[in-house]
Amino acid sequence: MKSFNVSTTPIDHGLTLLEAGAGTGKTYSLVRIIARHLVENDIPIDQILTVTFTRAATAEIKSRLHELLSEISHSLKNPDLEDDKINDLVKHWNENENEEFLNHARIRISSALANFDSAGVFTIDGFFQRLLKEFAFEANKLFSVELDTDEKALIHLALRDFWRQHVYGLGEFELTLFQKYVTFDEAVDFITQALRNPLAQLDDAYHKSASTALQPFLDNWKTFADLLIKHEQEIKDFVANPPEAFKKSGYPFSKGGTPMLRVIDRVLDQISIPQLDLGYLTRLAFSYLQSESAFKKNKTFDLSNHKLADFFKSIDQLEQSIPKNLTSSYYGEILCFVKTRLSQLKAERNVQSYSDVTNTLAGIFSEKSPTAELIKSSIRARYQAGLIDEFQDTSPQQCCVFLNLFHHPDRYFHIIGDPKQSIYRFRGADVFSYIKASEKADYEYSLLTNYRSTPRMIHAVNEIFSLSDDPFLIDQKIKFTRARWENQTDADASPPDGPPAMHIHMVSPDVKLAELVRETCYQNVARQIRQLLDPSRSK
Repeated sequence: MKSFNVSTTPIDHGLTLLEAGAGTGKTYSLVRIIARHLVENDIPIDQILTVTFTRAATAEIKSRLHELLSEISHSLKNPDLEDDKINDLVKHWNENENEEFLNHARIRISSALANFDSAGVFTIDGFFQRLLKEFAFEANKLFSVELDTDEKALIHLALRDFWRQHVYGLGEFELTLFQKYVTFDEAVDFITQALRNPLAQLDDAYHKSASTALQPFLDNWKTFADLLIKHEQEIKDFVANPPEAFKKSGYPFSKGGTPMLRVIDRVLDQISIPQLDLGYLTRLAFSYLQSESAFKKNKTFDLSNHKLADFFKSIDQLEQSIPKNLTSSYYGEILCFVKTRLSQLKAERNVQSYSDVTNTLAGIFSEKSPTAELIKSSIRARYQAGLIDEFQDTSPQQCCVFLNLFHHPDRYFHIIGDPKQSIYRFRGADVFSYIKASEKADYEYSLLTNYRSTPRMIHAVNEIFSLSDDPFLIDQKIKFTRARWENQTDADASPPDGPPAMHIHMVSPDVKLAELVRETCYQNVARQIRQLLDPSRSK
């Protein structure tokens, strides 16, 4: 990947990927790209869209951009400034452009400062909300719909409705079973994540109702229960006085069969309530009683034609029909109910969430409808350039919207980010969306110089992550590019001498509990702090 120079790297139409690792001056570069669009590409400030993730980042970009434009303006108006006080872009223009260009630059920067309030710098959610509100009629949405920035309260309300309608009226067995696999708090977490990732593919178990998943087991339990009641005494006699070939140690025949007889009596006492946990009852399964481990050495006993064979086999059938993904079935039912109920609650209150806005826009563009073409043509007419910051933290739906709006041969489209720093998965971010978008890039650049970390730390990280061809374990889809430190003269240069920048502490395999692992880490950090404060205490 080529190194990006904020002053000299060409800015061309199409999709440009700029990977910006930690400490490489991402915002510094981003605002200079905007300034170059203003001057070199003659784009008005209100026709450059910049989108980032948080309000704080939006405020910082606006502040840094205004500061840069003021600095450029001052440098252009005062050509006799000392060299170290001239803005870096102006210095490049002075050295490579004529007076006509510089006069044009003065006009363009003055205009941008005069119209700075019209600069299009938004959060992703803010931009999408504006977009959907503007095209509400075309998107078949109400103009008066309000934004609910936190739908947690509605999720709780929808879940409580599910509990009232589908849980409180369950019978003893069904209720006990439901409570074994589902809690309200876990349901909240699951629903929240599922709604943030509407394109996530749930496995088949989530689409199978719990009652359907349970039915084979319930049918087999009835067969088992009927046989147990019908042959109760014969079964107990078999347990108390088994054929000579069977071992008498362990279940089901140890101590004259007394422990196993207690198990049978407990099952009979609650025979109307199926038990998913069969426990020691499985030792009366046909498969176990015919296995080598059930017999004395060199002994066997064929139960195929035994009068209790059907009973023994019914336990095998029970065991085989225990549903394997009952948790998924329950949560699938809950998700289906909550989605429908949430739509009703939002319609009643005339509100929508940020996720609803994003999903609506992504749905419009996925359908390639006339509405989609109208929105795309309108936005492209309004914005000649789009810069998407922190692109590694976009969701698949957000990525879909941006690509549809700006990936066009007549528009400047910059995606800026670092897949190694994708941290918003809990909000629906998907680093693979970044990877797919990067594969469409017409130009790929990287900011290589890390201005934040020490040379020794940069060198240490480079060495560790260069040990593998696939350090991030996703089939080399994210490649590691060695960072450079400021004023590094050679790509293979060694950092200045000094103490090690990185210490790797291996936690003993014997330490299993998370709390003990944390305690070990705390002790190591405290030890390092003590050594930094007092190098003489090396132990």
